[in-house]
Amino acid sequence: MRWQSLPLVAGFAVLALIVGSRAMLVEEQRANRAAAREAIEYQQLLSGLLSLAQEAENGQRGYLLTGEKSYLEPYR
Repeated sequence: MRWQSLPLVAGFAVLALIVGSRAMLVEEQRANRAAAREAIEYQQLLSGLLSLAQEAENGQRGYLLTGEKSYLEPYR
């Protein structure tokens, strides 16, 4: 009787291994999605910062070429 239950025990062990692996993969996928969202947020923030720097640079260039203070608005 003992040897007859071995395939059943092995089957449950394999099933437990599959369920455990699946749970770990789901958690890893969740963490990867969170990291991707965070990376997108940083990318948007840096894009906005670059845009502000370019506006300020253009304003400075316009002021140096014309002497009009209205070009310095991006600095304010």
